[in-house]
Parts: sequence; structure tokens; C-alpha cells
Amino acid sequence: MCSDEPRYEREFPGLQVGIGAGSAVGDMCALAKCDYIFGPLSTFSMWASFYGNKPLFLIHDSKVRIEREKFGVADLAEIP
Repeated sequence: MCSDEPRYEREFPGLQVGIGAGSAVGDMCALAKCDYIFGPLSTFSMWASFYGNKPLFLIHDSKVRIEREKFGVADLAEIP
């Protein structure tokens, strides 16, 4: 979990969660090592996906179901 606000593992009961380093570079490296990345439309998430060659799902709509088939490595062709 990487955020620009302090986050704690206890906020995610029942899930195995790692908390990012808290710096931009540390968080980018932590996200790039994840199996999957998902989050809001963000160049930060896109760069982490590209850098780590990891599948990404950008959340455009809170009603959309997150499914493994919808993930893909960011190619940075469309940067918001």
C-alpha cells in the first residue's frame, strides 16, 4: 500500500499488505515489485507498472469490477 497519507496494515484486516517506504522513490520501487498494481488514474502507478513490468488496473469508475483479465502492463503510450 502506497499513499501520500500514512497507512497502516491494521486498516486491511484479513489481507496480506505491505506498506511502502513513504518516499516517492521508495514507493515507486515497492509498487514495481508487486505482482499486480491497481489504483486511480495516475502517472505514478503507470510508471511503476512500466518500470517493474507489472500488470496494472487503473480505476476510472468505482462501480467497475476489478478482474485479473483487465490488468495489463502500462506502455506509457497514453499518459494522463
